[in-house]
Amino acid sequence: LNAYDYNDDNAEMSAAAADLRLSNHSYGIICGWDSFGLSWYGDPNISNDEDYKFGFYTENESKAWDQIAYNAPYYLIVKSAGNDRGHGPLLGSSHPADAEPDSGYDTIGPQGVAKDILTVGAVNDIPNGYSQPSDVVMSSFSSWGPTDDGRIKPDIVANGVGLYSSTAGSDNAYSTYDGTSMSSPNATGSLTLLQEHYANLHNGDWMLASTLKALVIHTADEAGDADGPDFRFGWGLLNTEKAANLITEANNSALTSTIRVDTLQENQTISYQIHTDGTSPLKITICWTDAPGKPVAPQLDPPDLMLINDLDMRLVGTDSTYMPWVLDPINRTVPATTGDNFRDNVEQIYVAAPPAGDYTIQISHKDTLYNNQQVFSIVINDAQFNGSPNTLEKASEAAPNKFRLYGNYPNPFNPSTNIRFDLATAGRTTLTVYDALGKKITTLVDKYLPAGQYTFKWNAGQLSSGIYFYRLQTGKLSQVKRMLLVK
Repeated sequence: LNAYDYNDDNAEMSAAAADLRLSNHSYGIICGWDSFGLSWYGDPNISNDEDYKFGFYTENESKAWDQIAYNAPYYLIVKSAGNDRGHGPLLGSSHPADAEPDSGYDTIGPQGVAKDILTVGAVNDIPNGYSQPSDVVMSSFSSWGPTDDGRIKPDIVANGVGLYSSTAGSDNAYSTYDGTSMSSPNATGSLTLLQEHYANLHNGDWMLASTLKALVIHTADEAGDADGPDFRFGWGLLNTEKAANLITEANNSALTSTIRVDTLQENQTISYQIHTDGTSPLKITICWTDAPGKPVAPQLDPPDLMLINDLDMRLVGTDSTYMPWVLDPINRTVPATTGDNFRDNVEQIYVAAPPAGDYTIQISHKDTLYNNQQVFSIVINDAQFNGSPNTLEKASEAAPNKFRLYGNYPNPFNPSTNIRFDLATAGRTTLTVYDALGKKITTLVDKYLPAGQYTFKWNAGQLSSGIYFYRLQTGKLSQVKRMLLVK
């Protein structure tokens, strides 16, 4: 355990990052009013009502911390969300209290808006333990999101009211404090135990920072007024026990939890086949350490997106395609809905009552991937993971002269085969597998694809031997081929 003051933190973090797994940061640059209500630190040339630094992605704080995290993928930076929602002038002032311009929202400082860190808000203690979302009571001071580009912050919340903590008076001095400076180290200590538990089960190997972040978000207890994330509680209340149990379950192949890391290549789609018995909700979370964003000139609430590699997750069932949670940064009090998340480097799909059966998780990307690839972490619970992931790869950028579905190879096969097809024009494309009686078994591809030549590498390990048909469709064009699985 190493301790530093906050001077020269960027240089010290960079120097130590390769050997670090976690660090806690219960400080930040002053935004808006100081804690005494005596001085206002905004820029009146930009706004007299709000410090532009709230929610703003800066060069020397937000981007610098994302760069440190990007260079050290096993190192998770944990940051207090800040207490600015409770700050205001001691006496009358032409500058309003920090919480006033946006009704408490948009009050997280530049370090806390970095993408690749874990930002922690503060809630009241729950003496009798969590049983329902209303048990989680927001503190009077904890800063809220969103970031200026609409990302979900804080990431999680933890107890930050009435915590017993060491003080600087002496080596054995303690007192009781409130603040996100309490909830953040509270969370960091818990995450350290999770890393230790994982390493004990995996021969000393550690989780990637993106894996630990995905795990913590995945297992957080629901908080707030509606299902899904919000800009006050983030993804919910830290539940260390639930996270530890999922680590244990994922280490047992007979159980229905999965923690894994994969790499998405340029023009690739990765697919996972899972099965649920329909008796429990189905939740899937992905997280990736994104390349640093591109800050804009200082201004009030610029909407410019800071996400570099935009990964997309879809869950395809027999009759439905499920989308991840999304929030509206303009209408901040509106509950989360589902749709295309193009802002966050965390995505989560939640199905409260999934019909029993087989599903396909599809991971793809928009535009061009920075460095032509992106490592990501995925956490799944209450679903049986079936075999190796499937991949869709674009073999050529050249547009073929006609639509064509080729025979799979090898054929017969056990359990993997390759399905090649050509698209002469771009469009919504589906690749679906049926059994010999015409019953839909699984959807391998269901997305918009540019023109080109593609190969889908399919693992059918979860299926029984027999004749199957696969159908490619885009627009009004479709073709069907037959294949034989022999085990």
